[in-house]
Amino acid sequence: MIIKFYNNIKFYVIYYIYYKLYYIIFMNSDYIYTPNFLTSEECNLLVDYLKTNLHKNAKSGKVDSNVNPRFNNRVVYYEGVDDPKIKSLMKRIHLDVAKKLKDFYKEYDEILPEATHLVKWPVGTSLGNHADNAYENGKPNYVSWRTYSAIIYLNDDYRGGEFYFKRLAYDLQPEKGLLVAFTAGMKHVHGVREVKTGVRYAMPMWFVGDKNKDKAYQDSLES
Repeated sequence: MIIKFYNNIKFYVIYYIYYKLYYIIFMNSDYIYTPNFLTSEECNLLVDYLKTNLHKNAKSGKVDSNVNPRFNNRVVYYEGVDDPKIKSLMKRIHLDVAKKLKDFYKEYDEILPEATHLVKWPVGTSLGNHADNAYENGKPNYVSWRTYSAIIYLNDDYRGGEFYFKRLAYDLQPEKGLLVAFTAGMKHVHGVREVKTGVRYAMPMWFVGDKNKDKAYQDSLES
């Protein structure tokens, strides 16, 4: 009887600790954490398209050339997607995330899609601490107009590749369909751990409040 009572108490203590940690990390955080934002089928569609179109450059149709050479031959850009079904899906996702950001941060200004990529992360790849609109010293970078960022895990059958925020003491574990969204500045300096086995596929997105930024991308969204 005493042992049973002890085990019951132990269970409830563990459950309480787990619940409090979950609440602190995910429910009381200053970033969006939404499991199953995409269905498994939607993730598979995007991954399959990425795998078969990595040789294309989003804007020219030529061999891919990224502003950051480490991403060469690893990215498919929204602008270059030639499958209407995939393009429509990516557009819908980006607009849905924009609305979610606006609601979560109680943003009065507009939150507009600026860029959407499909990215391959093979074994050995990683990305160190960075903000999406500033350099490490806090000075504006070459995309300083970005206001919000987001990432969706498209698969989870790999090891490593965890997303993390520099100021937090934990990593966000890979989960297919998971959405993580946050501000693009120094408050949310983040990175990606090295991929140890398998291949990580992800869909990063960036947002702006200025309609005049990246006009070509806005035109492509309206098409």
